[in-house]
Amino acid sequence: MRKWTRRYEGFGNAMTPFDDGDPRSSWEICPARHCKQLHDGQIWKCAPLAYLPMQKGKYRLSEKWDPYLAYQPLDPGCSNAELQAFAALEDEAACGMCPAKQRFFELPNPLRRPKDRASASAA
Repeated sequence: MRKWTRRYEGFGNAMTPFDDGDPRSSWEICPARHCKQLHDGQIWKCAPLAYLPMQKGKYRLSEKWDPYLAYQPLDPGCSNAELQAFAALEDEAACGMCPAKQRFFELPNPLRRPKDRASASAA
């Protein structure tokens, strides 16, 4: 399946955010733009932002990630007006960490045996 999308470039210590400079386009193609993330009792704009601090804890991420690590999720004690404003918010600076154009890639199906993978890719 070619439905996996990239949320950052590189891997491990070398991973970096995209710097396409177009947060609106990034938001428009975001597969999670309508899927807020509940994590550690707070509501986050998306899973990549919610779990970025965990990545920082595991890897030595560059300072390019600092603006995204500064993202503030919505606290559970927020007002109804704050919740509605958060839910209605579309693109914002944090969206700039993701690509402005679709970047699909394929992952092997772990349920297929190696022989099945070879015949599926030949089809």
